[in-house]
Amino acid sequence: PGRGEGAIMENRADSAGAEEGTVAQEGEERLTPAPYSHPAQAFWNNYWWMLLLKAEKHPANVCRTSSRHEGGPIHSEPSSSPSSSSSSFPSSSSSANSSVTAEVSTFLILGGDARPVRVDLLWSLHRANYLKDARWSLQTPKDCGGESPFPPLDVDLGDFCKEFPRNLDIDVGNFEDKDKSFPDTSLYRTTRLSVVFESVLNEVEDRVFLTEKVLKPIFGGHPFILLGAGRYAYKALRAFGFETFGRVIDEGFGDMNLEDLKQQEEEENDRSSPSHKHHHQHQQQFISPGKSRIFRMLSAIQRLEKADWEMLERIADKNREHLMCGGVRHRLQ
Repeated sequence: PGRGEGAIMENRADSAGAEEGTVAQEGEERLTPAPYSHPAQAFWNNYWWMLLLKAEKHPANVCRTSSRHEGGPIHSEPSSSPSSSSSSFPSSSSSANSSVTAEVSTFLILGGDARPVRVDLLWSLHRANYLKDARWSLQTPKDCGGESPFPPLDVDLGDFCKEFPRNLDIDVGNFEDKDKSFPDTSLYRTTRLSVVFESVLNEVEDRVFLTEKVLKPIFGGHPFILLGAGRYAYKALRAFGFETFGRVIDEGFGDMNLEDLKQQEEEENDRSSPSHKHHHQHQQQFISPGKSRIFRMLSAIQRLEKADWEMLERIADKNREHLMCGGVRHRLQ
């Protein structure tokens, strides 16, 4: 990404596409180089490089000179060590420590721009009380009197509008560099898992489209789930050397493409109670893997046992090291 030819990586499900893809070592994911058919993908890939450089140079970088992570160490002198008590960088395991759980919310949701699909989902999570167990932010929607450039839902959001303005470390409505920077690390110390809004360019295609957003929980040492992503987004992340969390939590897609997930969501809505339908008289916004499944995923995460969280934290720590210590750079080059 960001280096010209081969910067766009497109993943196909069929075996022929896999055979035509780049050569992969045993056990690695395969990615197929694709042309710049979607210029937006090239744009966001430049942000991957920008945030990668910031992660490598961050004062709380977790690398040690003795580390031999894939690609080798990138600092001749470590900025800090993972065990340093003075480091401002969060340890993911500390966020779930029993001594601080009373101060910690389960979810971190950086909503960003008030796009209708995000407003609709967060409004639904608000009504279902999930946001009481979350630290979250969102630009004030037009439906709540905000000056968002995105269209309104044209529905009465009721007491949800009382939650705005909803900022955490920055003013999400006015901070133009939010895509070029990492959030304040305190957000990761006071939450346990990130809910990340990704992007889909075409619901008919399972085209991988990863923005900078997924790098932020990785930087923060957080487990994460992706919403609004294509089916192969997790597979693309694994191809870049990251581990995902499907051994512990439902990542939402399984073997279903976006059209199947959308059809499943419509069928679940048709079977829902009249009182449920009364709350959804506006044009609902579909966000993969589907609102009903998202609710089930979040409920299951809230019920995880200590051993499950410990496994998620180990994976998140490995991902953070992979980002900061040369592993991602090696894959991109």
